[in-house]
Amino acid sequence: MQRQKYSQEFKDQARNVPTTDDPVSRLISFEREVKVRRALATLRQVERDVIGAAYFGHLTYRQVSVKLNLPEGTVKSRMRLALVRLRVQLGRVGEMAA
Repeated sequence: MQRQKYSQEFKDQARNVPTTDDPVSRLISFEREVKVRRALATLRQVERDVIGAAYFGHLTYRQVSVKLNLPEGTVKSRMRLALVRLRVQLGRVGEMAA
């Protein structure tokens, strides 16, 4: 249930990414990308591994646990902590747009 909630939040954020080719939209998109990369860099490697496998690899908790050879509960804990840290680093979606 939580994974679906977070997954939906990321999908909602992705919908707000400008798709036009005007310079202002490209700049906003670039600035968001830089913020996300910086926020990801603040995570511990084990947290980045879980986030990368789940969100960029489109894997379930169970699949991530098999891939990383970790208990599923550990994957869930690391995912939750990583998402909390990312949220703190990035602020709320509305704050990012400001």
